[in-house]
Amino acid sequence: MVEPFSLDVWGDVRWYPGTCECIKRQVEETISRQQEQERLSHLQELKDKSGMSQKLLNSTFETWEPRPGTETAFEKSNQIADKFKAGELNNIPGLLLFGIQGNGKTHLAAATANQVLAAGHSVAFQNVPDLLGKIKDTYNDPEKRDTENRIINRLISADLLILDDLGAEKWTEWVEATIYQVIDRRYRTLRPIFITTNCEPDKLPGKIGARAYDRLLEMCILVHNKGDSYRRIIAQRRIKQIKEGELFERK
Repeated sequence: MVEPFSLDVWGDVRWYPGTCECIKRQVEETISRQQEQERLSHLQELKDKSGMSQKLLNSTFETWEPRPGTETAFEKSNQIADKFKAGELNNIPGLLLFGIQGNGKTHLAAATANQVLAAGHSVAFQNVPDLLGKIKDTYNDPEKRDTENRIINRLISADLLILDDLGAEKWTEWVEATIYQVIDRRYRTLRPIFITTNCEPDKLPGKIGARAYDRLLEMCILVHNKGDSYRRIIAQRRIKQIKEGELFERK
């Protein structure tokens, strides 16, 4: 027999009467399984709320194909993920990743997001043109469950916010004001932000406004992803495979 004992289950202290060692082990194993189920359920909930598609959820650092000019972008993305994994949540630097279309910026942002999610932290991943479209939709249909405030509050409250393809939207006063609101509130709450853009940094003020750009300069490390377009590389591989297949068939 053993003396009465207690176990801490996610902060809830539970007392158990004295019993034999075998029953105590069974109780501990049951609690361990419950904790693992709760952990997996929590991770799934974080993924469901992240706004990430299945393609993005499949993007990892392990599936990244390194190419000349992408080294710094890969390193800085990893550093953000590592800080979240280590629980170092204070003063995590943001990242503004710029470069030509299709060279893997979104993949690195998604890989970072997946590491952050796996560490049990929340992520909001939003393509900027899609985000602005969602907000506009709330104006046209007052019966919609989402409102502009709810959408923006989700972006503000997430442990990591990723804004993908910033600058792809057409500038209007409303676009500038909306983007500024999101960036400024992240700035004031000291929450990190990961930006991807096809624009050169000096072109961004004309896309998002000088005030939002100034905030990003203070919040983020600017990194030029100099890699070639990964999409073009994939296309070239497919063309080569097709040609080789045709040649093989002709023989």
